[in-house]
Amino acid sequence: MTTLVDRTMSRLRRLVRRAGDDGLGISVDQVTASLDDLDSVRALISACLGTRGGTPALQGRLAQFAHLHGRLDDVGRGRLYRLLTDEFGTDDAAVTARIETWTAAADRDERAAAARQLHASLEPSWQLLASRLAGLPDGVKFVVDLREDVRRLGGFRDLDAGLRSLLAGWFDIGFIDLEELRWSGTPAAILERLIAYEAVHEIDSWDDLRNRLGPNRRLFAFFHPRMPDEPLIFVEVALVSGMASDLDEILEQTAPDRDPDRADTAVFYSISNCQPGLAGVSFGDALIKRVVARLRAELPQLSMFVTLSPIPGFRSWLTDRHGEFPDDIALDPDTAEVLESVLADPRRVVDHPELEEPLTRLAARYLTSRRPDERPIDSVARFHLSNGARIERLNWMANPRSAGLSRAFGMMVNYRYEPRYIEANQAAYDRGEIVRSPAIVDV
Repeated sequence: MTTLVDRTMSRLRRLVRRAGDDGLGISVDQVTASLDDLDSVRALISACLGTRGGTPALQGRLAQFAHLHGRLDDVGRGRLYRLLTDEFGTDDAAVTARIETWTAAADRDERAAAARQLHASLEPSWQLLASRLAGLPDGVKFVVDLREDVRRLGGFRDLDAGLRSLLAGWFDIGFIDLEELRWSGTPAAILERLIAYEAVHEIDSWDDLRNRLGPNRRLFAFFHPRMPDEPLIFVEVALVSGMASDLDEILEQTAPDRDPDRADTAVFYSISNCQPGLAGVSFGDALIKRVVARLRAELPQLSMFVTLSPIPGFRSWLTDRHGEFPDDIALDPDTAEVLESVLADPRRVVDHPELEEPLTRLAARYLTSRRPDERPIDSVARFHLSNGARIERLNWMANPRSAGLSRAFGMMVNYRYEPRYIEANQAAYDRGEIVRSPAIVDV
C-alpha cells in the first residue's frame, strides 16, 4: 500500500531528526521491518500519548511513529496493530470504576458528570494516538491509509471498527466539498489519480480522460479540506438526448461532441470510491443529490437523471442455479442448451440474439431477488435503490466489452433518479420494497 509516509517522507524525516531519540532511546531506522523489538515501539506509543499536545516534542514523536509504520512489512504491521489492540485499547478497570461511580451518583448533576467520565473511559488509548497523528502533514490521509491497511491484513475487528467510527466523524458530509473537475484548470496530479481510481470503466489513456471531461461531459468529486489533492469519490456524467442504452455511445472517443444546452438527460455512467480506508463511510447518497442540484442549476432544461449501470453479479447468480430457472421463465431444450454454452463462455452471447428475451427476463428476476435481509442481492442495485432511484430499464448488449460480457452478457440497467420521488423511494427501500418501473414489472 502506498501511504502518506511514502509521499511526504522528507517532511517526516525533518521532524524525526528534530526530535532525535528525545531521551527515549528509540532509533526508528534501527527497528526491523518485522518489528522484533516491541519494547521500544511500546515506549514510543506511550510517549506519543503522554506528551502534552501542540509541542514540537509531540510532533517529533508522532513523526517517528509514522516513519516507523512506513518501514514495516506485513508481519511487523500485524504485530503493531496487535500491540495497539491489546495494550492500548480500553482500560477495563477504569470503565468498571466509572460505572460504579455513575451507579452511586446521588443526583442528576453527579450522574451527568459520571456519564461524561464513563464515556471518556470507553475510548481506547489508540484513538487518541490516531487523532494526534491526523495533525501531522497529510496526517488525515495517513489515518485513512492506516485503516485500509488494517482491513487488508484482517483479524483486527475492533481496531477497524474504531477507526471507521473515528473517520465517520471526520468525514461528516458537512465537512465535504463538491468540486467539478475539468481538463483545463484541474491539477495534473488530481487528473492522474482519476485514472488510477476509476473502478467501473477503465480509463486507458490521457486521451480517454480528456474525452470524459469534454464539453458534453461532467465529472464531479468530493474532497475533504485536509485532503485537498485526494478525491474521496467521483461520478462521471454524460449529457445526452434520451435515456442512454449503449455504453460505447458515451465512451467512444471519436464521437462528435454534442451541445450540452440541447441535452435533456444526464447519465451517471460511473461512480468510483477512491479511498478504501473509508469503506463504510457513505458519500454516494449526498454526491448524487448534490450533483443533480448542480446540474439542474446549470442546465435547467435537463428533465431526466439516470444511470447506465453494470449488473456485476448476474452471470455468477445464473451459473449458480445450474439450469434451474423460475417456472415462469421456461426455456425450450435448444435454448437452454445454448444458454448453458454461453454461461461457460459469455463471449459467445454476441452470436445468439435469440437469448435476448430469456436473458432480459432472467436479469429482471435477478435484480428483484433478495438476500435474507430483504435487500437486493445485487450490490449496485442496493446502492442506487437505497439512494432513492428506481429500476427503470434493461438494455441488451449495452456493454459488449470483455468485462461487460463476463459479468452480465453485455447487459446494463438504467436506474432513474426523479428529484420529486427520491425521498419516497428511499422510504420504500427502507420498508423492504424494490422500486421499479412498469417495464421491469412486466418483464
